[in-house]
Amino acid sequence: GRVGCEPVVCAPIPSTCDLVLPPTGQFCCPTCTNATQLEVVPHDDMRGCHMAGQYFAPGSMWHPYLPPNGFDTCTLCSCHAVTLKVTCPRVDCPPLDCDERVSVRPDKRACCRVCPSSLPQPSQRPPSSRELREEEATDEQIAEEILATGGCKYPVGGPYRNGQEWHPRLYSHGELKCVKCRCKDSKVKCERKRCNKWSCNDECCAAQCKRRRRNIRRHH
Repeated sequence: GRVGCEPVVCAPIPSTCDLVLPPTGQFCCPTCTNATQLEVVPHDDMRGCHMAGQYFAPGSMWHPYLPPNGFDTCTLCSCHAVTLKVTCPRVDCPPLDCDERVSVRPDKRACCRVCPSSLPQPSQRPPSSRELREEEATDEQIAEEILATGGCKYPVGGPYRNGQEWHPRLYSHGELKCVKCRCKDSKVKCERKRCNKWSCNDECCAAQCKRRRRNIRRHH
């Protein structure tokens, strides 16, 4: 087999932390503690928590490492400074303002889904470092970047970004304005526009409306 190495991903220090202890010795990440814990807990280099054969200092927080996917940044473990109890809750996601069926993940490693409307539009913000890199990247590199963040392949056009909608094109018919496709988490779903009974002025529904009227006349 092959040996693979990954840099340690440090958990964020909570804003309520009274005292941040810098990384020392074998510990790669800073540790959170407070004055009362320093008074209550006697200093002992052997005290701490153990998980998956690893030692964690009292008060430390970390993302668990889950082979073969690496660090699970959507789970935050902690070693209680007094009780030395380990807890590993998942990240709490805020409630969605849209139907969960249309929500998307901003990227494949994102912990929470978001509504498409909450994704920043290019005209509303300055170009990101990724977009600046894309200006200098080749078409192949750009396509790989889009697909790596939940984008979709499609036979004609694309690739399309996660959450993007478009009208598909056929070489023989051009753009199909009555069909809309949507990319969601690397999967494409296409639907024809739904027509109500009397939407005869809509170019996508005119043919159905005429057939419906002929059937009505035929039965009266």
